[in-house]
Amino acid sequence: MPNEMTKAIQRIKTLCGSHSASIYAKWLSAAQTWENSAALFRSVGQAAEKGTLDDHLAALRYALVFRSLGFLLSFEPTGSKGPDLLILRDAAAATVEITRFRPMNPGPPVLTKEEYLQDDFLLEPYGNPQRDIVKCLEKVRDKLRQAVGARAIIAVWNNDEALEEVEMRDALRDLQRDPGLPAGLQMVLYGSEWAYHGQQLWCFPMKAAVDAHVQQWAYELEAVSVTAAVASALAMGAT
Repeated sequence: MPNEMTKAIQRIKTLCGSHSASIYAKWLSAAQTWENSAALFRSVGQAAEKGTLDDHLAALRYALVFRSLGFLLSFEPTGSKGPDLLILRDAAAATVEITRFRPMNPGPPVLTKEEYLQDDFLLEPYGNPQRDIVKCLEKVRDKLRQAVGARAIIAVWNNDEALEEVEMRDALRDLQRDPGLPAGLQMVLYGSEWAYHGQQLWCFPMKAAVDAHVQQWAYELEAVSVTAAVASALAMGAT
């Protein structure tokens, strides 16, 4: 295990630099006692390029968020072709398949401090809702085969600045009516670095009657700051 983690940290250093490696080393250290964490370390250590590495780190970020909420975690519970995580709390378990939107399109223009203080700026249009709704729909559909078990969650982390939670909401409104959805798919979890009125995570139900445990988890997830949750999970790992 230490050797696998060392390889993972070295791979992060190679692809992202020493500063990022020092940060993510703490993340990996917190995960090393979780069941089958070696699977994550191998994936990180074998990442061919930065985009793939960031995909794996997005999975680790969500794992830390769940850990901060008191879940026990297991990586790749059904093997490398199945969901990324199994989460367990209060005798209720769910599988979690994690995916990421890579940076593709620019978001809103960045305001200078002077423009903000003068308060005379105009917000310029950005994004393409029609394009991004299709993109969201395809992203979730592509992960349906990993939504296995009585309770399943698909978690999406967004690094595409032009896409927002509204496009995901609109895409899932259509997908919810699809009779071919996996029977156990409870919700789609969406998150990004951006916060809207303090909210960073959104949980979209995928069935009319969501499991009571999952309803409670969704309530808690939508209330957390991702940064604060990661910090909390790291502190738990240090004790």
